[in-house]
Amino acid sequence: MPLVEWPCLFEVLDAVEIAPRDLKGPSRMPIIDKFKDMGTVVMGKVESGTMCEGDSLLVMPNKAQVKVLAIYCDEDKAIRAGPGENLQVKLSGIEEEDVLSGFVLCSVGKCFKL
Repeated sequence: MPLVEWPCLFEVLDAVEIAPRDLKGPSRMPIIDKFKDMGTVVMGKVESGTMCEGDSLLVMPNKAQVKVLAIYCDEDKAIRAGPGENLQVKLSGIEEEDVLSGFVLCSVGKCFKL
């Protein structure tokens, strides 16, 4: 019985095509953690769109409208963040206990339909 040559794991991983992140799409950031620091701060990775200080966003699924007070990328304060960036976002308009891991921070006009 002949031996079949299979590619190694690294060759398979190198061949995987990564879908491009949509810079112009609606803002989407799944929330992975939260904490209280003179307000509510949520953490996650921006999956599409951009976020800026002063933006009005929704926390889904409870449809709470929030305002972005500050954005931190790797401990540095940022004015704008795009897809693929891991962020800490300080929000007003919601309490820390009203946010759970798995909620999504998203654009007001282009959010999920429930």
